[in-house]
Amino acid sequence: MHPTVKVRVDLLGDDLVQHTILRFTDARGRVIEYGLAPDAMHALPTAPDAEDIRHSAEGPTWVLTEAQYRRLVSEIQRSLANTPCPLA
Repeated sequence: MHPTVKVRVDLLGDDLVQHTILRFTDARGRVIEYGLAPDAMHALPTAPDAEDIRHSAEGPTWVLTEAQYRRLVSEIQRSLANTPCPLA
């Protein structure tokens, strides 16, 4: 199995704050979703078959190389470590 990423958006959420959600699946099938909002960014770990993060639309699933997957996740982790907003 190759790593993948899918982009989801929540435009019509209950909180009226637009979110972008990056749903990554690693080569072993583990899923983690990162939710990006205008005022904060936070990691939302999920089970491999979870569909519980609400979204109103999603794009296709893109297959990544292992290097692309590691770089994307590394950049998100770097951003999380250096966010100007406190995480809840």
